[in-house]
Amino acid sequence: METLSAAKHVPSCGLDESARALARERLGMLAQKPWSNIEDLIESAFATMVPILPVSLLNSILALRRLDSRGSLVIRNLPVDIDLPPTPTAVTPDLHKAFPIARAGLLGLVRLLGEPFAYRNEYDGEIITHVLPSQSGLDSVSSQGSRALLRYHTEDVHLSPFLPDYIALLCLRPDPQRLARTCLVHATDVRALLPTNIVETLSLPLFQVRAPVSFRGSGSSSAPIPVFSGPRDRPQIAAEFTDMVGLTKEVEAAVAALVEASNQVATEVDLDDGDALLIDNRRVLHGRTPFEPLMDGTDRWCARVLVRAGDLWDWRLYVDERRVIL
Repeated sequence: METLSAAKHVPSCGLDESARALARERLGMLAQKPWSNIEDLIESAFATMVPILPVSLLNSILALRRLDSRGSLVIRNLPVDIDLPPTPTAVTPDLHKAFPIARAGLLGLVRLLGEPFAYRNEYDGEIITHVLPSQSGLDSVSSQGSRALLRYHTEDVHLSPFLPDYIALLCLRPDPQRLARTCLVHATDVRALLPTNIVETLSLPLFQVRAPVSFRGSGSSSAPIPVFSGPRDRPQIAAEFTDMVGLTKEVEAAVAALVEASNQVATEVDLDDGDALLIDNRRVLHGRTPFEPLMDGTDRWCARVLVRAGDLWDWRLYVDERRVIL
């Protein structure tokens, strides 16, 4: 049975209690305003957050953009709304209004990496989506499932080249049983473990990825793509262990070797409330361990946002109000 296991450490930094209190206060004032559009909220949240963040934390976030970055970072002790309601058992429209302080803080934080955006055909185009066990989707392989193993993947790789550069996951409420963990596989680690012939096969455009269930069964799939690209000491990775198929039997064998190696080098991250996990979607695969939710309002609840490095100008023909239309 395939499992996810822990290995290398993920770097972390965070706010002290005084900075967290100040951020909550200022973001609270921001959240009280009637924002007519997401653009104004993002820019105001960014202007609010940056002066509060210590220089060391700012440098850690910006270091994710360096060529030698490991591609992941945990930021601890970010402000979360004190009056956060019980974890819902279904995702409903305007659910983001339940955590206005955390929402603004997350949007302001990720603006350091680029532009927050969404896909029109995924979760109704919401800029911030929800990672929680939905009553109707407990067995689904998605962010609203729990019982099924969420296998390692690059986010939205089926839309290549229009995929996110970064993913941010802010924990609003941790799993009370501490069974649900986000798991990471760094491209450098897994490539170093594989034989040369397997790496060469995985570096050829011989793989296709189907759309995940979050895209409501669109049936679309990527053009043939390689798993590995870039230089050996700074490789990029693109894979989806649930929805990826190789175009030949030899390629399928290479995928099996990749899965085995990934399980050996995986890193588990246990998030507490106020912890944000930043992931470079070009260098790091992510997944989630299975768990049985309690469905009593105490279950794990995270907010997720996708980020395009730089700006959305290169995608301008496909973007409408920060939503990519494909």
